[in-house]
Amino acid sequence: MGRAFKKDYYKLVDGFRQYLREQEGPPSGEGGDEKLEKLIADVTDNVDNLSTLLGTLPNYVDYIRKQNDPANDPEHNQLNVEKAKSNIRGIQQYLNMSQKTIKFLLDYIKTKYNFQA
Repeated sequence: MGRAFKKDYYKLVDGFRQYLREQEGPPSGEGGDEKLEKLIADVTDNVDNLSTLLGTLPNYVDYIRKQNDPANDPEHNQLNVEKAKSNIRGIQQYLNMSQKTIKFLLDYIKTKYNFQA
């Protein structure tokens, strides 16, 4: 899921950057749209963080399946469960932030540039 999301995101951003180059010319450091660049950077950061968390999720499968593993003491089991929960909450957080940021990005580019993705 994370890779497909990341691939679609980058395809959208590349297409929009190309459109901007054709319409306006110079990149952000030379009079471009700083708000747009910030939105793109925010979405990219969220996707990178999400990808990292999704990549580590398989490390927690045993903790999810065996919450009371008899091979470990109860404190160790509790710590492992908390690690898994923290990872999943992080995934939820970055998914929510990415969805909100992309929605804002799409609304912004539609309003400012009449660009519909």
